[in-house]
Amino acid sequence: MIAGRDWGVVVTALVGISAAITAVAVPGGVDAQEEVTAVLRGQVRMEARPVPGQVVHLHQVSSEIAAEIDSVATNAQGEFRLGLPHVPDPERRREVFFASTRFSGILYFGAPISQPADLDSAYVIEVYDTVSAPERGSAFPVQARSIFAEQGEGGWTITDLFEIRNDGARTVVGRPGGVVWTYPLLRGAETVELGDGDLSEDAFGFADGSVSVLAPVPPGTRLFVFRYEVPDLTGGLPLPGTTDHVEVLVREPAPPLQVEGLTALASVEIEPGTSFRRFASENTSETLVRFSVVEEPATIPFRWLVVGVAMALAMLGVWATLRPPPVGEAEALIEIAKLDEAWDASGSQSDRERSTYERRRRRLIARVRPRDQK
Repeated sequence: MIAGRDWGVVVTALVGISAAITAVAVPGGVDAQEEVTAVLRGQVRMEARPVPGQVVHLHQVSSEIAAEIDSVATNAQGEFRLGLPHVPDPERRREVFFASTRFSGILYFGAPISQPADLDSAYVIEVYDTVSAPERGSAFPVQARSIFAEQGEGGWTITDLFEIRNDGARTVVGRPGGVVWTYPLLRGAETVELGDGDLSEDAFGFADGSVSVLAPVPPGTRLFVFRYEVPDLTGGLPLPGTTDHVEVLVREPAPPLQVEGLTALASVEIEPGTSFRRFASENTSETLVRFSVVEEPATIPFRWLVVGVAMALAMLGVWATLRPPPVGEAEALIEIAKLDEAWDASGSQSDRERSTYERRRRRLIARVRPRDQK
């Protein structure tokens, strides 16, 4: 199982990283960069205490490469030192470096390195003790929930984004045969698929109208994305527990809806001619959001639009504008490295698992748009 180092926070940091990869200039030009040594100095910590004897792996990721390039064990003070092939230069290369370590069977990551200034301070990889989730999963608060709904000829296609938060000091893991977190989707959900987020395809399940997460959840926030279909919206949207922010975005054209439990907001336009109606609420608790058609819809030949990778990315882009963190190329590159390391560590020979790994990798590579380097 894979867990990132407070991966939601890492994803948030990618806002700046994506910009750095494409355009950030370093004051002083090349001369200033040459003063920085191409060495990553860091420490593995658990609750501010050093962790000795941890093997730390250095990764290099770009549109051309995603590989582990070096490794070293931490000393008695939990410190490590890794040489980079060169000082990061966002003006010349679109790439990031980052380090990882496996602690108690769980993979943790440090922050990405994309420019010389990132080497100035100590690099820290936080690891955590583990605690078992209750039999039916932990009740993590939902920091943000964004639901994109699109009507087609046979029902509604839904893209459902969860940002959950582990406020504890330990990584929550599942019991044998158990789950870490489970949550209901829109009632009537069918054919659930995994979207792009902090989850691998073998680490989630769906049964009785609810998705389940099987992967460890470290302290901090994580983003999960699911896609599915419902015949209609009248079954309602359950919001058990606490949800800090929930938002439903309905793609036009669609019948006029009344949404009980959410407030209607101004529509948002993705691109000319493509807009979403918005309904939102803050700080909900144990709520069931109900949808109803306020009048008969006009006779409009609604088109069935298949939600593929392009649509999913467009939806994620809108969500990123409204609710950070965004999903960008840098994240895809790091996800490729995460995926490769997890596959190498698993030692699996199963054709089914290999097929899942290769499919996931192809999908991530497709998200990276090659550009000419300067």
